[in-house]
Amino acid sequence: MGHHLTAPRRDLTHAVVDMDGYALSWHRSEAAAQAEIDRECRAFRRRYPADGSRGNATAYLPRTVIAVDGERYIERNGRFSTSWG
Repeated sequence: MGHHLTAPRRDLTHAVVDMDGYALSWHRSEAAAQAEIDRECRAFRRRYPADGSRGNATAYLPRTVIAVDGERYIERNGRFSTSWG
């Protein structure tokens, strides 16, 4: 099952997407999108330390930065695979 990503504004050209391909946030540059991913990972690690003290030794947040010029089609191909074109 797939869907189209379309930026909410013309100046927002980069999307942070989750493992299902849904846009979590929109940014003006790749660096800003990556900074959002880093911020989210730091907050996640504060709540769920990597040492396994709260049972989440292998937990992670699958995030990807995608450049969206106009419209982009994104599709979940399987349990562990998402693609876009």
